[in-house]
Amino acid sequence: MKKLSFIFFIVMMTISSFELRAQNFDYHLEESPAVSWNGVQMFDARMMALGGVSLMASEPFAAAINPALISPQPKLRLGVSFDKLRQEAFQYWGVNQGVIINEKPFAANHSNFNGLAASFGIKGIRVTAGWLLSNLLQYPSFKYEEAYDYGQRYYYEGLFSGTENTYFVAAAFKWGKALDIGIKFDYIRGKRDVTVTDFEFAYFYDFIEDTYYGRTITIKQNENHKYNLPVPTVGVRLRLSPGWMVGAALVYPLKGTVKRTVARSWQNYQDNINIVLRQESSDTRYSPAKIYLGTTWEIPINPGSRSPKRFILAAESKYTLWSAYKYIFFDEEMPRDMKNTLVLGLGLEYGSYSSKGDFFLRLGFSLDPQPLKEPETTLKVLTGGIGVRFWILSGDIGLAYYYGSPGGVKQDHLVFNSTLSIKF
Repeated sequence: MKKLSFIFFIVMMTISSFELRAQNFDYHLEESPAVSWNGVQMFDARMMALGGVSLMASEPFAAAINPALISPQPKLRLGVSFDKLRQEAFQYWGVNQGVIINEKPFAANHSNFNGLAASFGIKGIRVTAGWLLSNLLQYPSFKYEEAYDYGQRYYYEGLFSGTENTYFVAAAFKWGKALDIGIKFDYIRGKRDVTVTDFEFAYFYDFIEDTYYGRTITIKQNENHKYNLPVPTVGVRLRLSPGWMVGAALVYPLKGTVKRTVARSWQNYQDNINIVLRQESSDTRYSPAKIYLGTTWEIPINPGSRSPKRFILAAESKYTLWSAYKYIFFDEEMPRDMKNTLVLGLGLEYGSYSSKGDFFLRLGFSLDPQPLKEPETTLKVLTGGIGVRFWILSGDIGLAYYYGSPGGVKQDHLVFNSTLSIKF
């Protein structure tokens, strides 16, 4: 029996080592973030509510994308952000890739503090430093379970957790009257943990003893991935007129490192068998370069009034060079075959200003094509939110609804963000 158990273990490990490359129903892969390959700006409610346009970020988080956007005023600003996320995923880690099928996407909810930043000015140099929860690296957990007669049962379970944190420092200065130049350095740290369990409890008949006995067989895979990535950014902002501004940023990630540990085990406690295979690797971490280009246009409604009002129109494109992306897993480059993507965002803000306080209403829309060629997927994003400003306090609420149908399977994601900032 022990020999048969060991042979069964080797067969199962061999089968599980083959990668299931067909991604016919979902745009997620093992290394992709929770919602979009292109990221979700969850750290700032104002920017998220306006279609993700980085030129419309709130003052504390203005340099999170483009460092040239740091406020020209030397006052100290502090900001903190909180988000709630509902995500869906349909096909990952064997589910809907083989014999285990779920008719609808799995869903999960998350709540996180996702941003803390401070900005200030020193002799013409504006500085910002902070931390962002730049991505969630987890999928909804699942548990496929069946029960049979006489207490026999089987289940297949997956548990996932992970976050990507960005620590940044940025500086900006003026070049003439209309041009601002900024530089920024990000240090990204990510961690993803995966546990997949295949469990079965069944009864077997022993002809020698003429009796039934129970046997529990557990096949488990634990994965741990930790990576570091340095990312420099250069940004510019040019004011073409009092109401018209353009901005651009180049994000060029350097090569990082990722440490991986994968442990596979096969356990049969009744026969006192516990076999564990453990592998470790240090791989190169790649991330694609990005180019941002955007513009804003302010439209005053009654500039001479004691309670002036104005509209701000904003538009931005983000071009990501996914075609050069590589995914290295245990010293082996896994096939990805991705395409470059162009994310387009539009936003409209209405602001009403008075001596008692300011009020803002925001709407936005974004097209977010995913880099996988199959299934071809473009997420559509509806955004909106409100903001208030009273004395030195500002509060913003943003909402983003992502929806699409990769492979004909409808999936959606909902992100809620609230940001509080103080200007001294």
